[in-house]
Amino acid sequence: MPDHNLPYLQVSAVRKSYGDSEVLRGIDLEMEQGSILALLGSSGSGKTTLLRLIAGFTEPETGTIKIDGRLVAGAGSSIPPERRHIGYVPQEGALFPHLNVAKNITFGLKPGPQSKARLDEVLHITGLSGLEDRFPHQLSGGQQQRTALARALAPRPSLILLDEPFNALDLDLRRAMASEVASALRSARATAILVTHDPLEAFSSADRIAAMTHGLIAQLDAPSKLYQAPINADVARLTGTALFLDADIAQGYATTRLGRIALQSPSHSDPQQAQIMLRPEQFVLAEPGTGVPGTIFHMIFNGDHYLASVDVGGVIIPLLLREAPFPKQGSEILVTVAGSCVVMKS
Repeated sequence: MPDHNLPYLQVSAVRKSYGDSEVLRGIDLEMEQGSILALLGSSGSGKTTLLRLIAGFTEPETGTIKIDGRLVAGAGSSIPPERRHIGYVPQEGALFPHLNVAKNITFGLKPGPQSKARLDEVLHITGLSGLEDRFPHQLSGGQQQRTALARALAPRPSLILLDEPFNALDLDLRRAMASEVASALRSARATAILVTHDPLEAFSSADRIAAMTHGLIAQLDAPSKLYQAPINADVARLTGTALFLDADIAQGYATTRLGRIALQSPSHSDPQQAQIMLRPEQFVLAEPGTGVPGTIFHMIFNGDHYLASVDVGGVIIPLLLREAPFPKQGSEILVTVAGSCVVMKS
């Protein structure tokens, strides 16, 4: 019997190689039932390999994988994909072109009143009601992906795996779809893992994010924590634009060429030299008599704001300018840092 005090998914000490290349180097991962987890990483980080191991499409060399307390891989056991009760949404959706939406969704379900009731339910959850008679070529890219999600949800799987399902969509639609799919998954009270390389996609959809680098999970945290307090420079770059500065650390502050900045987590250790991280939105125009001087040497107009590149004592910082009157290129301005900084681990 499943032990509901245990995490719903447990991945322990999993390793996987292809030839001489070690893709996963000892993965430990846990997630709770009813939550959405994003595996965030660049190409080659191992995120899709990990998803395929959980699905059962390939097997780990060492380590174990348990779903709802049941061992599905490792320790001499291997349960095939079709018996893991997992829903899988691939990158391309892979709909049957000769079947309409309704038949795509109910493919594999036992015909009958329960199948029809489940179809109506997942059509509503995924926002496809009224489109059930259309064929894949009559759907937009977003509708095709929602159909693939509905098909994965229809059998009430214990876990849904989504392998970069929005890659074929343009950027704005992809991020909108990520939010819509997350809402659908939560409406269905599904447990799901989303693989993505887009941090905004992960932020908008996941309860927690596993940042993967070099075949390891570098940090597993809530989206806001991952962005505001990345554990190292690799995770900082993976989750958004970051500026790194050398600093002297002492008494809860970092002294930099941009001035004195409070530490997010004040250190009580001896004074040290370290590298700190700041996000672009932390740089703001300072009032006269405060801040440090800088020179705007480039400006980009982005509709509702300008993005300025500012030279502050040889450090180039980004500065978002949203309120008129806007300074001109070449202007001397004063800049300050809002909030606190994060000390990077070496």
